[in-house]
Amino acid sequence: KAFADQSKLAASKAFSRVLFSASNARSEAVADMGKQLAARLAWTLSGVKPSIEIESAHSMAVKSVEGAMSKNDGKKKESAAELLSFVESHPLVSSCLTFDMTPNISSQAVHPKEDGGQPNSPASSLSLRVLNEAYICSTDADDDERLHKKKYEQCLDVYVSTVVNACNMANKKPNDNERKRIANLAASALPHHLVSLPALTPSSLNLVGAMCDIDEISKKALIKSSKQTIAESAAAHAAKAAAEKRATAALLILRDVAFQRD
Repeated sequence: KAFADQSKLAASKAFSRVLFSASNARSEAVADMGKQLAARLAWTLSGVKPSIEIESAHSMAVKSVEGAMSKNDGKKKESAAELLSFVESHPLVSSCLTFDMTPNISSQAVHPKEDGGQPNSPASSLSLRVLNEAYICSTDADDDERLHKKKYEQCLDVYVSTVVNACNMANKKPNDNERKRIANLAASALPHHLVSLPALTPSSLNLVGAMCDIDEISKKALIKSSKQTIAESAAAHAAKAAAEKRATAALLILRDVAFQRD
């Protein structure tokens, strides 16, 4: 048992090194290879807990799924509970899906196109690599196809839940520039990633629709208080404008799916 625990600990630390090396590589080819390796290892090392360096990414995945659970009831809540079980049983997979959207971790990674352009090309995205690995497993005729297909669906739901959670976090704290940066990057990458995926699910599209719920941030922008400074008021209105832009992007995603997907 001691040997097994030490092996898992070593594997966890090695995985973190691969992940950070891929994220900080200046060469696009090296970064792409590193992310492909990390995606394959994440599924292979099922049950291995993330190291302390990326533990916050796994925690964010858990919070994102719990947030989705709080808004569901009945059968949907049961599905959300299964999703939480998936996150706990595949901690490295969930860490990869949320890696680029986790505060402090994301700020350490290289983002060569933070000027409003697409932060990562779809093909080189870590989350997309992980989703593609899941889909490849779902088409393996030698294994339980339904079981692997469910893993792909759950993996996709975790990814979209994290994007929605990143947007909600930015809406709740309009003055937090790091949260705004992450939300904008995640929301701008989402349509590129979804159009690149081989399959989408009704549950993932329901989660995309949750990005259109901007009532809370809209009310914040309208509230005027004597204690509110000019800077705070400006930040609230800027956050409202950003939330509206993300909501519009979500509606365009749903429109494109309705016209272009079977």
